[in-house]
Amino acid sequence: MVHSFWQWTMKKYLFVDDDGAFLEVLRLFFGSSPHVYLSDVRQVASVLKHNGPFDAMVTDYDMPYHHGLALAEWVSQSYCKMPILILSGHKKPDLLPPFITKWMQKPISLDVLADEITQCHNS
Repeated sequence: MVHSFWQWTMKKYLFVDDDGAFLEVLRLFFGSSPHVYLSDVRQVASVLKHNGPFDAMVTDYDMPYHHGLALAEWVSQSYCKMPILILSGHKKPDLLPPFITKWMQKPISLDVLADEITQCHNS
């Protein structure tokens, strides 16, 4: 499925991943504005405060300082209710916490990721 530029500029996404090269690929695919791409999980609070709200957050699971589940729980409790999608090379837990919308395995195609983000708004 080909995703048009306007589709991504009508929503605002927060991407968090400690892999800068992967974030750059996401930036090239989804575009820069209005999305925010963070390689340091410690910046999330400031970005949510100054740039929020977001339509969804896509975060890596395994990162320095916080893992994705802890980040997702904190965001859902502290800031806002928004779809939160986890990307991980780890196996999906048998039971996902209620604040996680979707768990996706890495590597992932950008088209599949885009479809999953779109579906989280339609459910």
